[in-house]
Amino acid sequence: MKRVFILMVMFILFCGTTAFAKNDDYEEIKLKANGEEIVFEIEKQRYEGNVKHEADPEIIMNFPEKFDAKADEKLYFRVKWRTETAEELDYDKDYYIKPKIFYIELPETGGEEKTIRFQVNFSKREYTEDTTYSLWLVGGKEFEDNFLWGKKDIELKDDFVVFDVEEIQTTTEVFLAMGKEIVHYNGEAKNLYEPLIFNESGRMMIAAKDVPMIMEGRAADSILWNKVSRTVTVQAGEKIFSMSEGQQKWLYQGQEMQADTAPEIRNGIMYLPLRDMAKVFGFDELTWDSSTQTVRLFRSSY
Repeated sequence: MKRVFILMVMFILFCGTTAFAKNDDYEEIKLKANGEEIVFEIEKQRYEGNVKHEADPEIIMNFPEKFDAKADEKLYFRVKWRTETAEELDYDKDYYIKPKIFYIELPETGGEEKTIRFQVNFSKREYTEDTTYSLWLVGGKEFEDNFLWGKKDIELKDDFVVFDVEEIQTTTEVFLAMGKEIVHYNGEAKNLYEPLIFNESGRMMIAAKDVPMIMEGRAADSILWNKVSRTVTVQAGEKIFSMSEGQQKWLYQGQEMQADTAPEIRNGIMYLPLRDMAKVFGFDELTWDSSTQTVRLFRSSY
């Protein structure tokens, strides 16, 4: 017998005639197999957002009192997945999850209705595109103790578990206008502490505490000022950098860098060169429109 790949399955066998209450969270599916009717109640699970999930849909199986299964016979399930970009998966590729198979042992009813209730647990992973899992009953001749041995595979539920991933915007467009304390980050207006300025060399400069808002559309995690060395240290997520007044050498992620122009303090505000900030934050383009006095930053991916 070939190896069976196992999804983590938890199940409890209930004996007796008590039926589980049906509600909108479950879909009832009646199936006739080998002349026997089995009633499935499958929990509906749908997840939204680009986050990590660990799904654990519940399956309830109700067997009639006259259900007749041979000793040690099993019912095999297969879980397949597909995405909008890969309807038919190439299972030889390492980056695709192969169909997972698990089984349950069928009960001996002994003239009474019986119920099996179990959960199918998926490993936690990050879903970066819409993914749908389907649930199948396995037929074929792969498993000799299969209740459906020699039969065709049966699709129980096309949308067993659905991950509806939000569309992820990979490009970034930023607009800054001279004299205005506002940045437009992907079309959303956000407030700044200080407006964009030019230094004596004609280089565009931005306030140190505005860097994370301009570059990532959010406030800084921390800003530290060393009045002895006149150095500012800014942390934005995993990015940490330090710049000192009048010094073109600066530190980014612990590595020494050479700035386009030196930072300066004006009216008590530490200003940093915009071009250097845009470069380390992954922006591909920086353009100046003299007619509107506006600078545009564009990042193709981040």
